[in-house]
Amino acid sequence: MTKGEQTRQKIIEATVALMLSDTRASVSHIIKQAHVSRTTFYRHFPSLGDAILAATLTRFPTSYQSITDPAELLELVINTLDQDLAFFVHFSVYKEEFDFLFKQLFF
Repeated sequence: MTKGEQTRQKIIEATVALMLSDTRASVSHIIKQAHVSRTTFYRHFPSLGDAILAATLTRFPTSYQSITDPAELLELVINTLDQDLAFFVHFSVYKEEFDFLFKQLFF
């Protein structure tokens, strides 16, 4: 794993940790948790939504990529979020950021 990949992974792990806590994830919170600069964050993720999306996708089984039936995919999303209330809360708080996720998944 390259240093860039390690840094990206640190940012994702920090985002996951914040999403699992009561803290609302923000770029400021993530860079503090990951011990990276704001510039480094934005080098890896163009927006907060992109970091949250990457963190959220780590919660899904990798098999989601092979699902083509929208109903089956939605069931997977709901079941995964149901298992982790903290992620569901963030998912709903960042609804606008996740609108593009559903568009990518279903269209």
